[in-house]
Amino acid sequence: MKENGNEKVWKVKGISALRACFFTFFLGAFGACYVLHQFGAVSKKEFLRHLSPAAKQAVEKAEEKLKKAGVSIQSWLKSETRAELLVEHVDERFLVTTKHKVSANTLNCFLGGALRGKGATFAKCAKKNGISPAFLAAVAIHESGNGDSRAARERSNPFGIMERDGKTLVKFASIDRAVEHTAERLAHSKHYVGGGRKTIGAIQKSYCPVGARNDPKSLNRHWLKQVVFWTGEICRVEREFATSESSPTLASR
Repeated sequence: MKENGNEKVWKVKGISALRACFFTFFLGAFGACYVLHQFGAVSKKEFLRHLSPAAKQAVEKAEEKLKKAGVSIQSWLKSETRAELLVEHVDERFLVTTKHKVSANTLNCFLGGALRGKGATFAKCAKKNGISPAFLAAVAIHESGNGDSRAARERSNPFGIMERDGKTLVKFASIDRAVEHTAERLAHSKHYVGGGRKTIGAIQKSYCPVGARNDPKSLNRHWLKQVVFWTGEICRVEREFATSESSPTLASR
């Protein structure tokens, strides 16, 4: 700091004070988002404990804006909200129990073949069982080649569900029944969410494990990457059209 007449001019290593404030706020906001991504749903006290002074300042400014908008910082820190804010960063840690809204119309943008027009079924079954509709649809899209697999067309089985022998594909009465069954299984089975496995990465280890005996061509290694990709894409489209007057276009497959 140096004095110039009656004015005090601040210098921060050659960077203007304005730029320094912007840089500090950017780092703080980035730190806040990173901690949200790492720690998931946390209390405000616990959340702030992990932040640097600059990040805390950024959060305080964000809280002021949230209050003006009528949103509490506690609700902002919930995992559901976090997942919506950071949906572009969907990865293997994405919580499949995230109850964000994805419309049947958005799902129908992606669903083709034997899955065409089943968006409402996916949305309804996901909501009923407390899991992400985007994740549920992503599994079906990958497992069935988006409704074009023989299992999906001839056995109404777009999820690759096997009989107990691990060799024979289950035959469902309809696609709707397959979606209903799989949603219940993912939500309540001890091998999945019911057993504490709530992320895409954790579910993959039981649902489609790499090195499984019934996977001689090692195709299971593609499951995680593809399911993560389709989950993220579905969420992205829903978010983009949520505030738009137009609607997503039905998939022409």
